[in-house]
Amino acid sequence: MSYDDIAIVVLAAGGSTRMGSPKALLPFGDTTLIQYIISESKATGVKEVVVVLGAYEEEIRKVIVKEGVSIETNEHWASGMSASIKKGIAKVDKSCQAVIICAVDQPSVTHLHFTSMIRLFESKSTDMVVSSYGGTRGIPALFSKKLFPQLQQLEGDKGAKKLFNNSHFKIAEINLSEGEVDLDTMEDFENWNKR
Repeated sequence: MSYDDIAIVVLAAGGSTRMGSPKALLPFGDTTLIQYIISESKATGVKEVVVVLGAYEEEIRKVIVKEGVSIETNEHWASGMSASIKKGIAKVDKSCQAVIICAVDQPSVTHLHFTSMIRLFESKSTDMVVSSYGGTRGIPALFSKKLFPQLQQLEGDKGAKKLFNNSHFKIAEINLSEGEVDLDTMEDFENWNKR
């Protein structure tokens, strides 16, 4: 199936300070974490995949340059996730009617989850589809084009969280098993690999 009016933005600009090395380049199966996320994104058949880089931009770019994705650099990556979201939204093809925003450090995300989000968006005519895990709403999250202006106004490190409970928007939720797991430390990574 092809979703030629949807894009996926992969946020991979962070400094990985608690990890001590770039999370995106962690070994993951027979590839790296970022290549896994790109592969799962592309497997959905979306129009485009945009990867936002910042810290470790040069090292990561070398690994993904042949992956067939658009690469955007966020020079202000240290100011928080919102700057990366804005960069990603600005890079998305203007014909796209929705965008999924995901982070590089969520190993439980699969193309099936992305596809389920898109189908829910299309069947329910919602403004947003958010992932639900650990008693909270989070990314990956799908935003209709109607919300792009709000995404462009985000500030700081909370990203799009402030939009997730806004009663002015039609929001659907979809469960993401183990979505609360993100790889912030080497211990997180080792624990994920032990499961």
